[in-house]
Amino acid sequence: MSRGLNVLLFCVCAALLLPGCSSAKPVAAPIGDSPNAPVLFHPVLTQCLVVPNAQQSYGRTADGLLTYTFHLQNNCEKGIWVRVRPSFYDESGTRVVDEPLAGPRRQISSGSIETFEVVSADTRGHTVRVQVLPEN
Repeated sequence: MSRGLNVLLFCVCAALLLPGCSSAKPVAAPIGDSPNAPVLFHPVLTQCLVVPNAQQSYGRTADGLLTYTFHLQNNCEKGIWVRVRPSFYDESGTRVVDEPLAGPRRQISSGSIETFEVVSADTRGHTVRVQVLPEN
């Protein structure tokens, strides 16, 4: 077997077996009819999860904190455990103003759609990127 194929197999195995330890880079989430959602998936999740386009929304709390609500749809035959980790950016979209730890572990059952909401702890938050990470 070639060295490149060995490395590829190792990376795939590491991503599937040890997602918290892998160095896999997040990829853009599959979006129903839109490329504009600020959601990034760990590569092992791209085969099962999608963000339904019509079910994304931004808002502000009464005290001016940015909120982002989105849905994740599981299109696979088994349930998936995930955590979401938001990063909130300033008006320029380049400086992180709030980056909380990943939220609690949640399961998305086969064929179901789950709602997620993230809220910035800093009023300077104007844009968001959300990483969806696999959990075993």
